[in-house]
Amino acid sequence: MTTAEVGRHGVNPQQLRTFVAEGLIRRTANRGVYTTRVHALTGLHRLRAAWYAADTRTPMDERAGTLREVITGPTALDLHAGRTPVAPYHQALGSKTRHINRVDVIAHRTRPLTAEDVTVIHGMSVTTAAATAKLGYGL
Repeated sequence: MTTAEVGRHGVNPQQLRTFVAEGLIRRTANRGVYTTRVHALTGLHRLRAAWYAADTRTPMDERAGTLREVITGPTALDLHAGRTPVAPYHQALGSKTRHINRVDVIAHRTRPLTAEDVTVIHGMSVTTAAATAKLGYGL
């Protein structure tokens, strides 16, 4: 969950800090992204946290299928092949996305993506296999 998402449900920043302090939720390695999992995050969970962290202000359910933060490159190849990607994760940023400075994300701007270039895998926007190949990453 993101800071925006909990805020949408009426949780203020002080309550969020209290929930973390009491162990009800945990921070991930990505700023503004939290989890309720008690076990270590899997590779897919870490990818999802990195994707969410690209825009913590927009609720997650409003982001899938958009052209803003799109997983691409070798990370998209792994998802299409049914493999769990490993960091660093490749993300194409939309024109309105702020700069990302994270060790687990390789953020870049690509040619303009269209709706036909993006699909949804595991609830995240991912370039299609064809679009990934056009960007220079073969299957």
